Order: sequence, then C-alpha cells, then structure tokens
Amino acid sequence: MHRRDFLRTVAAAGAVAAGNHGGAESAAETIGRSDQDGLTIGGVYPANIVRLGDGSLVTEKGHQSTDGGRTWTKSKTFTPGGGLGLLRLSNGQLGTYYADKWTMATALGNDANNWFFRWSSDEGKTWSKPIQITLPGLTMGLNGTMFALGSGRLILLTYSQFLGSRFDKRGASWGTYKGVRFQTETEGHFPLSEVCRCYFCDDHGRTWKACDGWIMGWRDRRWTDAITEPSGVELKDGRIMLVARAVTGRLYQAFSEDGGYSWWPGAEPMSLMASYSPARICRLPKTGHLLVVWNQLSRAEIRKGLRRSRLSCAVSKDEGKTWGCFKNLEAIECLGGVTHVAPDPDFAPVWGADEVGAVPDDYANFHYPHVSVVGDEVFISYLVARAAIGKEKAGKPKVIYQQRTPTRILPVGWFYA
Repeated sequence: MHRRDFLRTVAAAGAVAAGNHGGAESAAETIGRSDQDGLTIGGVYPANIVRLGDGSLVTEKGHQSTDGGRTWTKSKTFTPGGGLGLLRLSNGQLGTYYADKWTMATALGNDANNWFFRWSSDEGKTWSKPIQITLPGLTMGLNGTMFALGSGRLILLTYSQFLGSRFDKRGASWGTYKGVRFQTETEGHFPLSEVCRCYFCDDHGRTWKACDGWIMGWRDRRWTDAITEPSGVELKDGRIMLVARAVTGRLYQAFSEDGGYSWWPGAEPMSLMASYSPARICRLPKTGHLLVVWNQLSRAEIRKGLRRSRLSCAVSKDEGKTWGCFKNLEAIECLGGVTHVAPDPDFAPVWGADEVGAVPDDYANFHYPHVSVVGDEVFISYLVARAAIGKEKAGKPKVIYQQRTPTRILPVGWFYA
C-alpha cells in the first residue's frame, strides 16, 4: 500500500484487524468491452485472483466470478480474511494477510504497526486466528506481493519508509491544466529514506522469519539509493528476483540466492527507465518468460510532470538479463508513440520540476498495476486518474481526477505480438 493511502485506509485496516470480515466490497461492475487488445472490464481491482475448488475465481476482497473473470459479484461463500492479498498454499489451503493499521505516526517513527497472516481450510468460509508476520516498527508494501516458491516457502516483500520532521512543510510540483493551476506531485519535495525487507515461512504461514537485514539500493557498490514498493518472482535457477522503484530514473533489482534470507550486494539499477512509481513482475507459465508492468518514462518526461502518464510492459526471455517485446498498456496521446525508452546514463535523482507548465488536455495517471495469471490469460488491473475541471464550493474552477479501475484480460500471445 502506497504512502498516499495512509489516512484513507486507517478505518478499513482497523476493521479487518478487529475481525470484521462479514463480506466483500459491493458487487463489481459487469460492463466490459472486447477489442483487438483483449477484453477490458471495470469495477474490480484485484491484487490476486485465485481459483477455488469449484472452478470459480475469487479475489482477496471477496469478488467472485464463474465465467472466467468476465463478470464479478460479491461472493456468497467466500469471506475475506484479510485485505492485502490472497494465494493458494502448497498444502491446498488458502492464505491471506493484512496490516493492523496505517498511520502517519508510524511513518514518522512515532508508532508501529504489524502484518498478520491467516489460513483457511474450507475455501475461505472461515479463517484461522492471525499469526504475526513482521518485526516491530513500520511495515508497508504493495497489495499482492506474497508468493510461493516451488519448494512451498512463502515470500513476502515489504518496505519501510522514514519521513523527515515537519512533513507538513513538504513542497510540490505545480502545473496548469486547461488554465487552472494544480499540484502535480509532492514526491521528491521532502526528506525521505526507504528500504525493503523480505519475510519467509516454511510451514504454510504458521511461523515467519525476517531476512538478515534491510535490502538497500547500492549502485556501483558506492551509492546508497532509496528503493521501495518491491515485487518479486522466483527464477529458474532458484534465486529470487526483487524489482523496486527508485528516484534515479530506473527500476532497481536485487537477488537472493538463499530463499530470501540475504540479498547481497543489495539493489542495483535495471536497464528499464522508470519514474518513481511501482512495478510488477511475474512469470508467464505458458512460455516460461518473465513479464514486467511499470510506468516507463524518460527523465525529460518525468520533469514535465508526466511521471505516470504511460504504463508499459515488457518480456524477458533470459530470466531478466535483457528485456524486449515492449508495449504500452495505456498512455496519453503525446507519449503513446513511444513504446521503449532507451536507458539514460544519468542517475541523478529526478522528479517533476517545481513548475512543470501546462500539461496536455488528456493528462492522466495510469498506475499501481496488479497482475494475475489465470490459465493462458493475464489479468492486469490498474488505477486511472484522469484530469478534469470541477468547481470548489465557492464556484471557482479546480482540477479534479475522474477515477476508474480497469482490468485488462489479455491472452499471453498479446505480449509478443
């Protein structure tokens, strides 16, 4: 879960921790469209999709589908046991997890939170008592970042962030949309440090251990870079690959050779250009190749305030050494003509300029992707925030964002076409 969601999710996270698991969110929209780029549906934003014993699909929030994910409704049999993710365990049970609270006090180092794991032996009708996963302190993470290795070991990738004093004095990037001044971003305009951590478990979620130390960016084994919001995948040689966002204009990668216990020498830049935005990595079972989905931007585009206005994907056929088959999932018009941004040798921190000027009329953010592979199809859900002109109470125009959560259902072959 991203820092921007701290305060708005405190109440929801607290309800989960208190055992309020009485049902899922409201039924998903069943509107959809078919086109040459697969099927797009709306109204669901699953971090994980799991197939139940009866053949239906279910999300961690209790949305269920009996038609291969084309339509979704609130489940009558599956009760969500946590809010951050869902997976099938090697012993056949279901596993889920949640955080007890998200507060600004934890980010400032004045409070602590914990993550908990639960399992179900009856396909999500009931859940075990919670088992603590994390060490004391602040733990954050993207939804859906727990996965199982071939051995059955569970891996959870998290991060911790450390905000400086007087966070209320943070700055921002500013621009104009259709002549109305608005704030485009705040990141990069306040003191911040971020590190990652891995937790692992070998007994189906009953006991958890932490890796031997923080996973930190270490560029050229000389420069310590902040890395955050990791996701990961098991490689064919048994190593674990972690992918994280950073502020240097690249995605970063780190590797563990011992099942998540250690991550020497830390995270280093990938060849993939990126804004300070999260990525997802997974394996395509049909081909055995790796898939990454991320906000691919050049340094110049980031400085213009367009850091999340292109959402791209790429495939690696050699276990992450090189990437190809670049495509855009979404992009505003001025960015849509570029599907691959060549690596830039500059690693200086990059974010939106203090004044980015006028942004395009179709300005939008496409970000926070989730990826689930179901059979021969890939479900990619993400957030869309499209700029529009609204009004303040006094009638003065202001920039607002029209939100939606599309899910693209794509055949594996689409990524190679």
